[in-house]
Amino acid sequence: MVGMRLVKFVTVTVLLGIVVLGGYEIISRLTASTPGDGNNTPSSKPVKAVTAAEMKELQSQLEGILATSSVSSSVAVIDSTSGQQLRAGLTVPFRAASTTKVLSAAAYIHQVEAGKARLDTPIQGVNAQSLLRRMLNQSDNNAWAAVDRYLTQDGLRAYAQSIGLTSFDPDENTLTAQDMASLLDQMHRHKIMSASHADLLFSFMQDTNNEELIPAGLPTGATVYHKFGFYEGELHDAAVISYKGRTFVLVIYTNNELPITNDYTSRAALMQQITAKVTEQMPVIASD
Repeated sequence: MVGMRLVKFVTVTVLLGIVVLGGYEIISRLTASTPGDGNNTPSSKPVKAVTAAEMKELQSQLEGILATSSVSSSVAVIDSTSGQQLRAGLTVPFRAASTTKVLSAAAYIHQVEAGKARLDTPIQGVNAQSLLRRMLNQSDNNAWAAVDRYLTQDGLRAYAQSIGLTSFDPDENTLTAQDMASLLDQMHRHKIMSASHADLLFSFMQDTNNEELIPAGLPTGATVYHKFGFYEGELHDAAVISYKGRTFVLVIYTNNELPITNDYTSRAALMQQITAKVTEQMPVIASD
């Protein structure tokens, strides 16, 4: 009798163990997922890498759009999955206006990660992190000037050179759209700063004081981090965009060369058109 009870006990214990382990395996399968961008879900298919041929076709379409514009324009796109890039329009440096506030912020974070500064370092009596937020989110020129004086022009130039932004001239504040795209791509891929610091800066680049350019051309469900710039004839926007699992960088620089001409509305429409085309054409999810 005792033997039979022992056998029953062992049998029940084994069965319970199988159920528990089986349940654990099922839960593990349900909860295992790869982190994604934008509005990805755990059931999303793998992201398809953009090919050189696809980027060439997109470049051709963008060149067609730019050909109808009366302003000087430059567009740069980088697909973060494949690393494929394109340039459309002019390839010369533009006066980058406030888009280089992102470069100044990245240069300051570099000082923080090198142990030479802190986010709570007071600069002209103001917390450094507060200055970074104000210059990226509200495009505050006084905050930008304070950070740049702290970094110095030589320091900014050296930092830009160290991360491959060879077109940057701090004296004239000029930069190519391609170099601006490279900066954002390196930030997004955590090549030049930690994930936590990149997340901090990108958090300042949402719900900014101007959402009428690239953000206004995006479909519902897209996530965007961006910095616009406006100075005399220059009107620019530079963004990291995530949509249905695809993350890419889009930079649009424009210059009408006639600052007395107020064509903000038409150039905003041009940026929205370019944004819609890029978002539409970038392959989103693999078909198999």
